[in-house]
Amino acid sequence: MVKIKLSSIVLFVSIFLFSCSEESKEIEPLSAKEKVVKRNVDPVQYSQGARLYQLNCAQCHGLNAEGEKDWRQLDENGKNSAPPLNGTGHTWHHSTKALFNVIRNGTGKIGGNMPAWKDKLSDHEIKLILTWATAQWSDEIYTAWYNRFHQNK
Repeated sequence: MVKIKLSSIVLFVSIFLFSCSEESKEIEPLSAKEKVVKRNVDPVQYSQGARLYQLNCAQCHGLNAEGEKDWRQLDENGKNSAPPLNGTGHTWHHSTKALFNVIRNGTGKIGGNMPAWKDKLSDHEIKLILTWATAQWSDEIYTAWYNRFHQNK
């Protein structure tokens, strides 16, 4: 079993929650010199991800990844409803690694509603779902996310 320092967990949760609260930040339109990041999505992986999303995620996040109505409002237990994954929420504020970990491990340990999927979905299946979800994002959102987390890496 891997031991993680409490300070590391607190730091991760703080960063995660802070970045989620930055919802008001708008994406600037792409400038004339900023190029849209070309997406190289394999059609087979896309369709597999779409199928896995529909089977496992759509019940909470919506058929088109639109999230639950009023997802920013806390429910009676003080937790947020399922956010949109289509680029209109905060998903793009997180790295692929963070998104992967949220799906795999859920958010229960940090006070969220997202269940852990590690016992139902393989790591490969989680990556396929992320391939499909990020393909739903507008060019501006995808480019901003890519430049934030993947450029020069």
